[in-house]
Amino acid sequence: PLVLQLAIPVRFSKEAHFFNFLPDEMIKGSLQGSCEISPFLAPFLEEDEVIEGALGFDLSFSGPVYKPEIYGNFSWQHGKLDILKTGAIFSHIVAEGTAYGNSLIFKSITCRDEKNGTLTAQGKIECKPDMHFPFVLHLDANEMELVRRDFAQVTATGKAELIGNFQKAHLKGAFTAKNAELNLTNDFVQTVPTLDFIFVNHPDSLRHALKNNFTLSLDLDVALPNSGVIKGRGLDSTWKGDLKISGTTDQTLVHGKISVNKGTFSFANKEFNL
Repeated sequence: PLVLQLAIPVRFSKEAHFFNFLPDEMIKGSLQGSCEISPFLAPFLEEDEVIEGALGFDLSFSGPVYKPEIYGNFSWQHGKLDILKTGAIFSHIVAEGTAYGNSLIFKSITCRDEKNGTLTAQGKIECKPDMHFPFVLHLDANEMELVRRDFAQVTATGKAELIGNFQKAHLKGAFTAKNAELNLTNDFVQTVPTLDFIFVNHPDSLRHALKNNFTLSLDLDVALPNSGVIKGRGLDSTWKGDLKISGTTDQTLVHGKISVNKGTFSFANKEFNL
């Protein structure tokens, strides 16, 4: 449970029976304890994406009513993040950070995937609602499974920087693929079952407010040193080359040059070497 202690300067009028904040006065308080992370971040994710774990707080705050400063420590333990668009699942997430003024500084973020690839990060978030909470994260992946879909799997090592806010962000970096496999026998579009449900006491304004409008743009260089595999529909081959991934996660563009390293193509009961 969370324990909040707060002292707020207000002016109360007995005649008019109302009170108002005193913006020039100071507030003082503290927040301690733990709670689930989902209620805080789930509205910023896609409907079928999952975020789990416990947030821990040991914070104090003071300053003007409308712009207090925050100091102390926070953490995220036993975390999990399931990203629907890529199929990537980040588990065993542990994050440690400090609050200083209007910044939340992430000293360490670690996680791994189901194949024990790892991802570490450091960065900070600015507590500025009028700017949609600007942030910057420096990412370092080591044999991390970044894409896991029926038609494609990508495991890579590299570094990237994520800069933006809770409305839009830009991911720039360079990765070397240890394994990149494209399976032509599977559909490239993943369908998600649709369930009918009815909102009860849920106005349209609130429904729209919870809708995720986050946009992520991409600028990624991906090297394939004999690690690209394309198979299916008679093709079994390995490729090498360099790719540039741009656009957004909704409209991704891939440019570059790849060449076949070795492989075979089967057609009409005959096998051809590539």
